[in-house]
Amino acid sequence: MTAYVAPNAKRDSPDSALRRFRQKVVRNIYWGATIGSVVLAAVQGWIGHHGLAGLLGVASILFIWAALQSRHRLLPQKYHAVFVIVTCIAVNYSIIENGIKGLYWAYPVMSSLFFLFNRRLTLIVIPVVYGSFVVSSYLALSFTHSWRFAVSLAMILVLGGTFIVLLQRLQKSMTELVVTDPLTGLYNRNRVTQTLIENIQQKERYKRPASLIMIDLDHFKSLNDEHGHLFGDQMLKQTAKRLLGAIRATDTLFRVGGEEFLVVLPNTSSQDANVAAKKLIKVIGSRPFEGKGATVFITASAGVSELQPGQAWSQWLSRADQALFEAKNNGRNNVVLQSDTTSDAGNPSNKDD
Repeated sequence: MTAYVAPNAKRDSPDSALRRFRQKVVRNIYWGATIGSVVLAAVQGWIGHHGLAGLLGVASILFIWAALQSRHRLLPQKYHAVFVIVTCIAVNYSIIENGIKGLYWAYPVMSSLFFLFNRRLTLIVIPVVYGSFVVSSYLALSFTHSWRFAVSLAMILVLGGTFIVLLQRLQKSMTELVVTDPLTGLYNRNRVTQTLIENIQQKERYKRPASLIMIDLDHFKSLNDEHGHLFGDQMLKQTAKRLLGAIRATDTLFRVGGEEFLVVLPNTSSQDANVAAKKLIKVIGSRPFEGKGATVFITASAGVSELQPGQAWSQWLSRADQALFEAKNNGRNNVVLQSDTTSDAGNPSNKDD
């Protein structure tokens, strides 16, 4: 048995990675809009369109501020709404003032909208912006040009929407791959931190208890040495199946190490979790495991930890790990509650099986 170390909560969560990606895309959009606005403001001022130049100058200042703010956080949707309003006014002004030349700027503005808003707001914002551009084109241009512009812009929206939907599905699939153990199909350690934090929030808000059960298969290294790692993999898959069949629908099961499993039990006190842990240990050890070429009995040890007020997820997890360490020291094939352990400090490490 080796002490379990959870991934960093801020850096390793798949959801955090997706937020960072979106934050970077949004920041680049604002910097791109800043550069474009500054250049266009200079050009419009040079050719005598001072009203449009002033509007673009104000927009540049707003975009710089938004780009700097997005370095540290994902901006709220209301800030993106300001971006849309300013750019929409500027593009419509340009269409009215410059005619067909103003149409060119509608395409990058429309494309950026897919990345700024959630799906519900995107479905509201895009038709409004699209409609304003089309109306301006009909007012400023001949019908021959305006209908072609309307159709081409609509095609961009269809292609952009298709791309975003596919990207979202790909992100969802990749997230599932990141948080799923390929051998057992259980959640892996990449999902642990998020689940623990969610249970801590539930306790803080609703005063509901929550407990952990850390399970380690006894003498699993010896089993691997005797029968081979492929046989060991079969045992791990069968263990996962037995545990899944024994926990509640509200519980979450993880494989967090080679032969270590973690069960998160919401709305569960340490006493109830202790009963559940004994049941799980019995499920594992009460009947033989059938593998290719051999039939073996496997036992397991478990540590139970209930979430305490003000406790961080790492402390909560450490207590379960310590309880498991004590169960191993007490002869294995048993359950130890966190209250039976002696200290919160430190983690057990590098103890064989």
